[in-house]
Amino acid sequence: MRTIAVTIHYSHFSPAHLSVAAGETVRFTIRNSDPIDHEFILGDRMRLRAQMQTYAACEDAEISQVVRDGYGDLVAYVQRVSGLPAEEVARFFATGMLMNVLASMQVIENPDPWAAALLDGCGKEL
Repeated sequence: MRTIAVTIHYSHFSPAHLSVAAGETVRFTIRNSDPIDHEFILGDRMRLRAQMQTYAACEDAEISQVVRDGYGDLVAYVQRVSGLPAEEVARFFATGMLMNVLASMQVIENPDPWAAALLDGCGKEL
């Protein structure tokens, strides 16, 4: 069985991209040296796209309130556990949203120069 070591440091995952053959059994060892907790989610982009759709559905006032409350809880959690100033918390969320959008568009699998520039600006490698 192959072991894949993943390191998380300042919201950057290394390696940034993983490939596992269908049916292959792997073990992950994950080291998080960030001041905040992270999730390591395996699966397809459907969950990510579902999250993105919740933002698109915020035209509906009831959905908007649920999404706002949940996002507010997430921001409060990051502030509490990280102790970071507001500017760094904002940067964390901005980078995370950019990574979500780029992942949803599959730019890592099919990189374009503009995507490489954005990822480079975030400290990510293709």
